[in-house]
Amino acid sequence: MTASQEQIIKLRSLGETCFRAGDYVNARKNLETAVALGCNESAVVSSLGYTCYLVGDYKAALKHCELAKEINPLFIDNYTNLALSLYGLKRYHQALIVIDEGLEIDPKAADLWVNRGLTYMALNRPIDAQYAYRSALSIAPENLSALTNFAMALQDTGLAERASEYYRRALRIDPSFRHALSNSLMCAQYNPELASAEILALTTNVAGQYAAKVQSYSDAKKQVKRDGDKYTLGLYSPDLRAHPVGWFVRDVLKVLAERFNIVVYSFSVTQDGVTEELKLSTAQWHTCVGWSPLQIVEQSARDGIDLAIDLAGHTAGGAMSAFAHRVAPKQVSWLGFPASTGLANSDGTLLSDDLCTEAKQRFFADPVLAYGGPQFVYTPPHYIPDVAQAPHLKNGFITFGCFNNLAKLNDNVVATWATIMQRMPESRLLLKWKSLADPQVKDAVLKRFFACGVAQQRIELRGASEHTQMFREYGDIDIALDPFPFSGALTSFEAVWMGVPAVTLAGFRPMSRQTMSINKALGLEQLTADTPLEYANAAVSLAQNSGRLSELRSSMRDRLISSPLSDARAMADAIGEQFELVLIKGVKAL
Repeated sequence: MTASQEQIIKLRSLGETCFRAGDYVNARKNLETAVALGCNESAVVSSLGYTCYLVGDYKAALKHCELAKEINPLFIDNYTNLALSLYGLKRYHQALIVIDEGLEIDPKAADLWVNRGLTYMALNRPIDAQYAYRSALSIAPENLSALTNFAMALQDTGLAERASEYYRRALRIDPSFRHALSNSLMCAQYNPELASAEILALTTNVAGQYAAKVQSYSDAKKQVKRDGDKYTLGLYSPDLRAHPVGWFVRDVLKVLAERFNIVVYSFSVTQDGVTEELKLSTAQWHTCVGWSPLQIVEQSARDGIDLAIDLAGHTAGGAMSAFAHRVAPKQVSWLGFPASTGLANSDGTLLSDDLCTEAKQRFFADPVLAYGGPQFVYTPPHYIPDVAQAPHLKNGFITFGCFNNLAKLNDNVVATWATIMQRMPESRLLLKWKSLADPQVKDAVLKRFFACGVAQQRIELRGASEHTQMFREYGDIDIALDPFPFSGALTSFEAVWMGVPAVTLAGFRPMSRQTMSINKALGLEQLTADTPLEYANAAVSLAQNSGRLSELRSSMRDRLISSPLSDARAMADAIGEQFELVLIKGVKAL
């Protein structure tokens, strides 16, 4: 064996070790060196392509996977990796062609069926995705990715309770499978049948799995310190872009940057105009796609982070694994997941008093750091159109509407909205969500309402559109109907900016009270109900008052601008004080 061959074997081994540890950055480096030294095995070249995909370099992933296909066109695993690289580049139809080629070679390649489902989801075809996942499960009943992704496809068609069954199946096979752990907890927030105590028990179990077998944070790193006269905050998120988290943190971060040094750890390769604005408020910005939890911990220590702020919680792409290790002397959760993360090492979750009163704090596994005022502040993008005339004035009937995630459309919501429409027999309902571009999803939704006595011609279903166009479509709605128990946040703000009042049901969970917080700040408490009957009464009463609707249409934007919902400085001061208190307590404890 030559020295070069020995080196290639060593590099392959190192690459595999890094890969198993979740260190995809160094896995890529080792495999790249092995290939550069002459390793031309299709399995190695394809693995290099896959690691490039995991770190977000989709063009390199495609190049290596295409080379692996040239080396061995019958290597079935490469078709999975090649399809993923095309998926990353958003070349979805080409990805489907590659998947079909692979299935021609091996129709029982379960991972190809999983990738087929992923691609259909990207094309907003969740029913076809469900078929693909069922095909994968018929071949490999314990395929964890198939189970978890099937659950996500069910959620996207409004079947969150059925989705929970598949998360449970995945976790019975592997209780530590982290995609199913966080997804199952997120899915629980959609389920109206779960009590807060049940969600707390689930949260504690999920967090315990994250915390299992992690390394403790080094005692040498526990000194909270200042950099000059400022503490250093670390913000960890996959959503610092045109996303609810990006919009909500944008203006607040500008003010926080006057008081703290800000370092960002982003887990997304997607960057846009919102990202560029956020970067202006930061001292450092790390794109951490493909980093292992320990790499995140180590970089946080090098950056001197005093307080780590998790902006994602158990939403997709978050940093729960890193926070389970503890990434800084103090760490808290804020904004992206207004519920308990359950981590035993958490120093708290920041929530507005509107979302979590003292009575509700017993359902948190970590301390609640409460602040006054609303939960969010928001300034719309520059391209927001003018408010349109109330549509009932030209239509002669009321149009209710909701642009929320279809996962929130549980049977209680459908029944309550059907009751409202029966009491307003000339009214219409407009729903908009990306999966409603799928004719099969449309048909399923229409059948659910028909079963509750609402004729299909009274419901209009629309798919996704450009953001500017979506704002314009609020001109087709008189009254927004907020789903429950998972209330809207950004959708409710956008409705209000377009002059559309939102009727909401303020439940017990923090996530049930997001629109309530908005209505309270606007002085529209009468649009917040405590029961489904009160909710229906509030919607019907407003619908029957044309003058009130028109007055709200013309005044809502001014109400919002003059309210705490537009006061980023007050919000930054309130949460900044909480950050300082957490840090000062840390100093006193030394």
